[in-house]
Amino acid sequence: ENTSRLRGEDGESKTADATAADVMVGDETGCVMVTVTEQEHLKLLQPGRSATLRNFAVVMRKVGKRGRCMRVTLDRWGAVLPLYPGLSCVVDSTRDMSLLEFEPAS
Repeated sequence: ENTSRLRGEDGESKTADATAADVMVGDETGCVMVTVTEQEHLKLLQPGRSATLRNFAVVMRKVGKRGRCMRVTLDRWGAVLPLYPGLSCVVDSTRDMSLLEFEPAS
């Protein structure tokens, strides 16, 4: 089962040679969209493979008038460490943390 998807910022399907791409990553507890800017990272984040992400940033992007959505950014300072053996789980795509709206606390 293809549990990851690779999309460019325009929403079109991209290959691993794109400048920046959005990759859905997750496990049995949920998933999140990760914006990846480095080719080396994109090559390691392929459907069906397992990896640990390190040194990434969580960015809250504004949506609507008050809400914000979470997005993970993995840039040149981040790291993708392949896991051997890989995880054997089914990604819970119904719990997409990138789609949840958060309101700033006042």
